[in-house]
Amino acid sequence: MRAFPHQRLILESQSLPPAQYRYSFDAPAGSQFTKAEKVTHRALGKVVSSLVGVYVEK
Repeated sequence: MRAFPHQRLILESQSLPPAQYRYSFDAPAGSQFTKAEKVTHRALGKVVSSLVGVYVEK
């Protein structure tokens, strides 16, 4: 599998990502989104679900 140049830089990098971006099974459980992002996602979800309803009813 060929990597693009920007992917190659990431794969060949010897440095660790910043602590806030590291994945760990020991990390505390918690929300991944801010309250503002949740509100935005819910509003967009209502739009999408209404569009799905239009296609299902036809």
